[in-house]
Amino acid sequence: MRTPRFPSPWKILAAAMFLLVLTSRSTWIVWLPSSPSSTGTQNIVTTNNISTTVNIIPTKGHGFPPVLAFWIFGSAGDSKRMSRLLNSVYHPRNQYLMELDAESSDGELADLAVWVESQSVFATFGNVNVVGKKSFGVNQMGASALAAMLHAAAVLMRLSPHWDWFVNLSPDDYPLVTPDDLLHALSSLPRDLNFVHYTNSTDWKEKDKKNQIVVDPSLHLQKGSYLYYAVEQRDAPDAFQIYGGSPRVILTRNFLEYCVQGWDNLPRKLLMYFTNTAYPLESYFHTVLCNSPDFQNATVLDSDLRYNIIVDGSDLQYTDMLDSGAVFVRGFRGGDREDRVIRDKVDDAVFKGRRSWQWCLSEGGGSTKDDDADMCSSSWGNSSSSIIDVVKAGAYGDLWKEFSNSDTARKVVKLKAFDKFDNTADALEAATKIIDGSTTKSLRKFLKTHCEGEKLAVADSKLGNAIKEKLKIDCVHNNGVMELMRGVRSQLEELIAGLGSQDLAPMSLGLSHSLSRYKLKFSPDKVDTMVVHAIGVLDDLDKELNRLAMSLREIYGWHFPELAKIVNDNVVYAKAVKLMGFRENAAKLDFSEILPEEVEEEVKEAAKISMGSEMDEYDMANIMELCNRALSLAEYRPQLYDYLKSRMNAVAPNLTALVGELVGARLIAHAGSLMNLAKQAGSTVQILGAEKALFRALKTKHATPKYGLIYHASLVGQAAPKLKGKISRSLAAKAALAIRCDALGDGGQDNSVGLENRLKLEARLRSLKGEESGRSAGSVKGKPKIEVYDKDRKKGGAAGMTYNPSTDAVLEQTPKSVGEETVEMKRKIDEEAPATEEKKAFSLDKKKKKSKDVEATEVTNGDADGNKKEKRDKKKKEAEAGQTDAVEDGVKKKSKRKRSSELEEEATESHTSKKKKKNQVKE
Repeated sequence: MRTPRFPSPWKILAAAMFLLVLTSRSTWIVWLPSSPSSTGTQNIVTTNNISTTVNIIPTKGHGFPPVLAFWIFGSAGDSKRMSRLLNSVYHPRNQYLMELDAESSDGELADLAVWVESQSVFATFGNVNVVGKKSFGVNQMGASALAAMLHAAAVLMRLSPHWDWFVNLSPDDYPLVTPDDLLHALSSLPRDLNFVHYTNSTDWKEKDKKNQIVVDPSLHLQKGSYLYYAVEQRDAPDAFQIYGGSPRVILTRNFLEYCVQGWDNLPRKLLMYFTNTAYPLESYFHTVLCNSPDFQNATVLDSDLRYNIIVDGSDLQYTDMLDSGAVFVRGFRGGDREDRVIRDKVDDAVFKGRRSWQWCLSEGGGSTKDDDADMCSSSWGNSSSSIIDVVKAGAYGDLWKEFSNSDTARKVVKLKAFDKFDNTADALEAATKIIDGSTTKSLRKFLKTHCEGEKLAVADSKLGNAIKEKLKIDCVHNNGVMELMRGVRSQLEELIAGLGSQDLAPMSLGLSHSLSRYKLKFSPDKVDTMVVHAIGVLDDLDKELNRLAMSLREIYGWHFPELAKIVNDNVVYAKAVKLMGFRENAAKLDFSEILPEEVEEEVKEAAKISMGSEMDEYDMANIMELCNRALSLAEYRPQLYDYLKSRMNAVAPNLTALVGELVGARLIAHAGSLMNLAKQAGSTVQILGAEKALFRALKTKHATPKYGLIYHASLVGQAAPKLKGKISRSLAAKAALAIRCDALGDGGQDNSVGLENRLKLEARLRSLKGEESGRSAGSVKGKPKIEVYDKDRKKGGAAGMTYNPSTDAVLEQTPKSVGEETVEMKRKIDEEAPATEEKKAFSLDKKKKKSKDVEATEVTNGDADGNKKEKRDKKKKEAEAGQTDAVEDGVKKKSKRKRSSELEEEATESHTSKKKKKNQVKE
């Protein structure tokens, strides 16, 4: 089973990750330097239904570990998990407060209290307390959760004045280190450090959450209730800056006294503000810390010491959790099997299969059986007040004693070789290489000379792998090595001859400054910031240009109103006004460099007959200044756009190739940074920028928007209106991949991923257009539509052929007058009409005969009611016969009229064509 790896303790003070000094576990007992300890007195303290039986005061001062106050808060069904969590974090030196909310039953609260009372170790030290009265309703999304946490801090202050840090836990949390290791690590840190994960780069979700006014009914109801959201929103505060982060915190006693007692008005103001805010636990303490001048600079560490777990029960998840260096893991759910599996693995690796408070077994007098009642009572006796000052810090917990002075340190380690840097530049290069996990040429040469065939202890596992791969030198990295490195650094001046504190301190400070400048110089966040500011300035510049152009048109329109209709471009309009000044000067000026020739003539003509009013020199000077401002901004805009384009090609080349530099920059600015945008899913990228429409649609139960800022991409603009939703969804999915390549890929990458995805999207767009056109050619059911008959197209018109009359051989005939031709055509119509009428009459007779035969069969097969049916059928037949006769007469008349009109048109056409031929022959 693997054990957690913890880096060196110097990173704790520099990077605020004190958990990195934690060591591995063993059965050794470390007795810290003793001093006159105060003997605790047994007393009974009753405060708001909270009772303790025994109170042994821990020894405090230099060389003694701190005291922690844990608040474990749960709801219905969490009592068993709270008991297991208490066992895993228990140490007799600390204070513990267990509390259940109003959702739990009275029986569950009684069972929890009885279990705590039944544990002999808890009864002996009297440091575990259960709130006897259930809390009011608590909604973790509302202000009731913040009120419960402040109440717990106040109760712990009343119970004990000796604790240093306040830790809030829930049944979803579990420790990754033993309480002894935690106290051992905190012993080397100042007692005024607050561990809070915070940020001030609030995105649109945070802004909407903080500006939304909510009411938590759990503040005045016995049971928890849902939040009430107001329709109107309030303005963002300007008296303080809001910070947000993780609701899990480790806070100092001094800071909590500042929040609870409130000798300054800031905690009360913020408490009133966050009372009507959603998720106040994620912002209240963070905002107070970062806005208070007493705590904002030197007492805030950006880490909550938690590891967020995605429970899948895999070995990879378990390994990442142990290697994270976190103190607690959060995200466990109720009775999931995967949760129990991972908790059991943590117990085996961290606690060696035992409860963490069984450290007393190694004292000599205790039993090794799992008997909770008599486990440690026989070995404590009257020495309980001194035992709580014991911290068993693991396998290498007593290594620090070997480095307590230089004489004992020289017995453990001895200097073999030392090579100093020539200048700060070489030291900076080596430091940056080591941070990246690679080796420099000088380091490789040094190791080959002095470490050939030896085993090398390294403080960074990544660097050790690089040394082992390139130099074939065996490297060791474990908790013992980390403690050894810590001891070496503490006695570095004594172990290296000629190295004094007067030399080491300036060198360390100079290297730290150089390294910070180097990191800031090549920080990708800085480049993201430049992109965000550039697109913001560009948008503001466009708004300012439009505003100045509108003002210029309105002001100068009093003098020359016709110019606004002739010149539409704002920049060209400003140039023309600046060149012309008074409209009387237009006739003698040359506008060829600004306006086209026809527009120039139109301007000059309009100036002669303008209806504008007169203007004096003072007003014209103001207009000239306005023109200069507008033109200067217009000249700066292309430069800013080129800068934005180059930055986007360097920061996000794949995203730029896919959606363009403007849309890509707006997406980054909307998310806050490229890394924040890379964390978004494709569906979020699709509607980024359309949040108001999304929430309005969800509230009114209408269709949600299909696109946001991505609508302005060229691929979406090329699509038909019906296809914009499909192509925007595909584009957002590809854009999410491109963003992750840009944000998380190696440096110096090209835009090949973006170009490849763009080609795929263009092919999909063409296929969608083809499907749409094919679908429009068919009916709704997919069948082809019946087209209108066209005799010319059927003969060949569809193939693009036309009739050529010149190829016909026409015999000459004697010309006839128009009247003779019409008489002949009428005669033909009269001859053809009887034939057509006979055919139609013949077909109607056939139909009548068939219907009569059918009726006859029906009559023969009918019953007595057939006579009535025959009468009805006769009436119907007579009506139908009358209708058919009327229809036949109408058809005959229409056919005669149409035929006669066609014959007349043919006769006139033939007559005119013959006249044309005669005229041609005469000529």
